[in-house]
Amino acid sequence: MYRVCGDSQIGKSHEISGTKCQDAFSCFSRDSIVFAAVADGLGSCKYSDIASCMASHDAVTFCSQNITKNLSDEQVIAIIKTSFDRANLAIKQKAGDELDEYDTTLTLVVVIEGNVYFGHAGDSGIVALRSDGIFEEVTKAQHGSGYGMERPVYPLASESHWVFRKYEHPSKAIFMMTDGMLNKAIPPLLSGQKYQTDNKYLFYLYDNLQKNPDVESWVTDELTQTNPQEVNHDDKTLVGILFESGKIRLQPKEYYDFPSDKLWNSLLHPYKEPSSESCATSEPIHNGFEIKSDPKRKQGSSQGQSNITTLLLGIILGLAIGIVGTLSFLQYGGYEEYLPDDYYEYEKQYDEITDYNERVQDEICSNENISFHNSFAVDDDPNMEDTTEADNPLARVTESLVLPWGIAE
Repeated sequence: MYRVCGDSQIGKSHEISGTKCQDAFSCFSRDSIVFAAVADGLGSCKYSDIASCMASHDAVTFCSQNITKNLSDEQVIAIIKTSFDRANLAIKQKAGDELDEYDTTLTLVVVIEGNVYFGHAGDSGIVALRSDGIFEEVTKAQHGSGYGMERPVYPLASESHWVFRKYEHPSKAIFMMTDGMLNKAIPPLLSGQKYQTDNKYLFYLYDNLQKNPDVESWVTDELTQTNPQEVNHDDKTLVGILFESGKIRLQPKEYYDFPSDKLWNSLLHPYKEPSSESCATSEPIHNGFEIKSDPKRKQGSSQGQSNITTLLLGIILGLAIGIVGTLSFLQYGGYEEYLPDDYYEYEKQYDEITDYNERVQDEICSNENISFHNSFAVDDDPNMEDTTEADNPLARVTESLVLPWGIAE
């Protein structure tokens, strides 16, 4: 009546860092009732791999031991909630004083005669293929405030965020995924688009889970594929539950072709505006992504080359003007042509002042009663001969001497 398969695979980032796979899943079927759970240990926690295994196994075990076909919807949901309580308590007892090192998500599904019941905590999730052919995200990722990788996840320990419900739509398939796979089925890039689900990829999953004779091996291979949209290469878990009874009324083909290659390219490269011709002649690469020519980028490149050429021409012209000016300056006498007529008289007076200062300094240094303080000479000899104004050329020229660089005071 049901076809159930699942697997967990370690992500590339954890392989490189030597970290264990922190995803886990558990499946069990009896009396045409399916019990399945997926869990994702929080990467920053030391024992999150143990917590995810305990949560998924304990919850499925408890539900399989207590749920039967003759129970009401309320009773089934109550048992699922109790299974979350028991799994959470078992982890707390195991963790002791290190509870913060045992965080994990938990999402559980029970299918009874086509009815789907679930419990949910964290950022794993459930996607349903309804009998009318529509893909629907059944659960929402539970995050705190923030952006991107900085948003905290509400794990199993955050009891106030637990969600328990019966899914109301008749279904043909249920996909349970940890966030490593969920972000591929419901890419953040599709937020705000006509559909938020990658219908093309989800129908690809459904078709292969339904038709592939070695479905377990196929799931393992699919989980190890690298997704071009991935940033952190997280662990991946997928559990598929296919309802073999009943019919599905498929939507028009365009629905399962969403998102188109053109839309993907516009989302991946929001500043590109490829022409219709480039779309028709471009070569597709992984997962339908295309590399298209960008006329605006070519135009910007040409403009940049033009600006560089103009700059170089300006530099060359400036150098040429400088060289011509220097040659003309030297040819017509250099700087001497611009000196004042009495410059050399000033120079002679300046030499006299220098000679006088040197002579006075010699006299000061030859007198034993002269001391020095802060580089100023202090006269302690009252018998030292006075220097007359006539012998002091500084006194004669200070008031009127004008040098080329200013007034001597």
